[in-house]
Amino acid sequence: PGPAAPPAPAVNSYGGLFFLDGTDAHGRAVAVINATKLPVNANQRAAAVQHILTCLEPHGDITGERPGFILVVYFGEKGDKSPPGVLMWLRGVYYGLLRPLRKGVKVIAMVNPSFFVRTTLGAFMPMVSSKGYKKVAMVTGGLDALGYKAGVALVHLGVPFLQSVGRA
Repeated sequence: PGPAAPPAPAVNSYGGLFFLDGTDAHGRAVAVINATKLPVNANQRAAAVQHILTCLEPHGDITGERPGFILVVYFGEKGDKSPPGVLMWLRGVYYGLLRPLRKGVKVIAMVNPSFFVRTTLGAFMPMVSSKGYKKVAMVTGGLDALGYKAGVALVHLGVPFLQSVGRA
């Protein structure tokens, strides 16, 4: 046999910031970014972006024939504050995705975004392409409303994420 395949990147890193071990009912990978765990340090934030992009790369969809993936951004429970600069960081993650990878994003579910995040995204969404606009789902009812608003059941988020937020 040939050389061993390189080890897959860790699916849970940066202190519970990123998880990629769930699969939805359509066989699509479910990536979860826990925005409440965003590092404060700029270098750690940059390293986290690179890690996330590396993990998502295999889920690109150049032809439109692959299942792609779901991106869930969890802002915590009601009353949790978003870390400063979270929107700019998330923008960096999304635009850091090469075009085939952005095409692979089927849904971006924003779970419990703050009023500021909802308002800011609401103001800028009309400037986004209609395809991009249709991908974003604002889920204000918490993780339990995720299935109704974005078609992703709790079980699809993966056990490690659910354990990290006390839901498993």
